[in-house]
Amino acid sequence: MFVNDNKIASFKTYFKNKLKNNYPERELNQLFELSFYYLKGWEKITLRISENQALSESELLKLNHVVKRLLKNEPIQHIFNQTEFYGIPFYVDHNVLVPRQETEELVDLIIQNSKDKKVLLDIGTGSGCIPIAIGKNLPHLNLLALDVSKKALEVAKKNAEANNVNLKLIHNDILLLEDFSSIIDKKVDVIVSNPPYITEKEKKQMAENVLAYDPHLALFVRNETPLVFYEKITALAFKKLETGGELYFEINEYFGLETKQLVQEKGFQKVELIQDINGKDRIVYAVK
Repeated sequence: MFVNDNKIASFKTYFKNKLKNNYPERELNQLFELSFYYLKGWEKITLRISENQALSESELLKLNHVVKRLLKNEPIQHIFNQTEFYGIPFYVDHNVLVPRQETEELVDLIIQNSKDKKVLLDIGTGSGCIPIAIGKNLPHLNLLALDVSKKALEVAKKNAEANNVNLKLIHNDILLLEDFSSIIDKKVDVIVSNPPYITEKEKKQMAENVLAYDPHLALFVRNETPLVFYEKITALAFKKLETGGELYFEINEYFGLETKQLVQEKGFQKVELIQDINGKDRIVYAVK
């Protein structure tokens, strides 16, 4: 066996020694805690007071397999096919992005503003985390979710069913659409999108595990057209939204003012640029 005994404390020493050259200490601790959260459902305090407990041979083998995949910089959420977003469990795999904390701020803003809204459309839904989290908190909403990837929509369907949220899935390429009327037969009160917004030149700043394992289709845009999705979605949204309807974007922090100006130029009257918890430009909010 790769550890002297089956105690969690012994495995912790092995875990850190094997991975110390790949991850900083703080991230190592987080990965160790997440491994037990996903494997056994333990919170940090439970893990801390259980380090003298013994693991079964099966658990040790599973955890060693986790170590081997972490050595290849695979996201731990992909290894366990699960993550948590807005306090809700989600299935994730290599077909969708792992939801980020900044996106929770976007969801929180929409929930606060949408108590009297009826129909919400999420464009580029991926795992479905945005509409599902909103739907869990505002069950009266009629939820629509669009994505160009059939594999991503399969993941969104899985998550909607697991969380008992009614989510209508639409397979289409937003860049090829001329009008929402061809796929949606009703007016919409809220349109939200967290589209691809990372330019190709920003790749060198990104973590290796993101580049290797997250779907590039959901991440990158060409350097020459960094706002291509925002421009198309804003134009379509202005036609489809009810008067007083709202548009929400998660954005590239380096193009905050440009994105705000684009939305204003498309005819929206109230346009706000909102910073995230880290003080970075992250959300554009607009009212028709």
